[in-house]
Amino acid sequence: MLIPPSVHDEIVVRGRGKPGAEEVEHAPWITVRRPVDRAQVAEIELRFDSGESEAIALALEIGALLLVDERIVIAEARRRGLEVTTTLLMLRQARKAGLIASVKQEIDDPIAAGFRVKPELVDTVLREVGQDRESEPRE
Repeated sequence: MLIPPSVHDEIVVRGRGKPGAEEVEHAPWITVRRPVDRAQVAEIELRFDSGESEAIALALEIGALLLVDERIVIAEARRRGLEVTTTLLMLRQARKAGLIASVKQEIDDPIAAGFRVKPELVDTVLREVGQDRESEPRE
């Protein structure tokens, strides 16, 4: 998995102590890579922050699936021809593939730390994987 420097800084440096910061910092499968086309980054930064702009530019350069959660950024990425996934969709796939035991467990800490997601979307994904907000996974 590639992340641009601004995303790394947002998660690891400015996010120190928050859920996921230490995991991202030490994950051997995450590589920090700067987008080459700085002009494209600057153009995207007219509308979005540096992390979102670098992520879109990097995904365009390498033809990668983009992981992003904000609706307006999703719309921009799709407008530029990118394939997009979200945290909830990724967790749903991970649960279906048996990589995680509980979507609820994986999403509760980020929500508690300020990750914003519509409760209806969480409920929908939990139902799709046979869970609900009050219970642990059903097999």
